[in-house]
Amino acid sequence: MSSKWTQADIDRFNSKKGKSASEITPIQTVSAEKMDNSQRIVGNPSFALGRMKAGRMNKTEAMYAARLEALKHAGEIVWYEFEPMNLRLADKCFYSPDFLVMLKTGQLEVHECKGYWQEDALVKIKTAAAKFPFRFIAVRLVEGDWEIREF
Repeated sequence: MSSKWTQADIDRFNSKKGKSASEITPIQTVSAEKMDNSQRIVGNPSFALGRMKAGRMNKTEAMYAARLEALKHAGEIVWYEFEPMNLRLADKCFYSPDFLVMLKTGQLEVHECKGYWQEDALVKIKTAAAKFPFRFIAVRLVEGDWEIREF
């Protein structure tokens, strides 16, 4: 997918170089009726621009890591690791789980944090669940509670 940058986009990008994430102001939502053609966004505007760097958690993953830490202190789990590995699903196709979790029984589980499901992510986790001997669990924060889905 390609998108065209306006000069305003380039200026905004250049002005943000070197600033920390807390210094960058959030994107303001503008209705489509008020935009001219140079301001229109291709695709879903609620998606983040780009991906997190490897080894860095987004806000949902960080909240789930805090939950895992609490479960660890309570003795429910003995270990967890963020983005510990890539699972090869096919040639040039990999699935990178968010968390690998070891229960107190020694069983390993793969935990995936999602705010929403895209089709390719759903296909990948289902394929991985069929191919590998782990229990695959997806978690989603809904109105302050963790919704759990097992594959």
